[in-house]
Amino acid sequence: MQFTGASRDNVMRVIFVVLIILTAAGIFIYKNSTSPGSEPNQTAQKMPKLLMFSSTGCSYCQIMIPILEELQEEYKGQINIEIIDAYEHPEEAEKYSIISFPTLILLDSDGDQIGRHDGYISKENLLKALKKEGII
Repeated sequence: MQFTGASRDNVMRVIFVVLIILTAAGIFIYKNSTSPGSEPNQTAQKMPKLLMFSSTGCSYCQIMIPILEELQEEYKGQINIEIIDAYEHPEEAEKYSIISFPTLILLDSDGDQIGRHDGYISKENLLKALKKEGII
């Protein structure tokens, strides 16, 4: 199919407008999407965060993972909990000077470290610590 000069210009304009619309839609979707397990929108980013650095060979880490998953469900909307394998994310482990497993790092809503615990901690003691900090 051949286009005349005027119709070719019209087709190019339509293509240009469609590309702009698709780009805008893509930006909107990207900015409003979340990774699996995280809360939607920016309120999740403003919540305190508990990071647990672990390794697959750490037996205490394997005991704590289900505890933290329970807490994530129980206190959804109050705290974000992330379990980070230090060997899969060495840059994060280095950022927080992780030398043993498990290590829990508590961050306030601004991302500043307000607490740290090296080693196993029971669910009860972890809840006490979070309550003491006014997190839950």
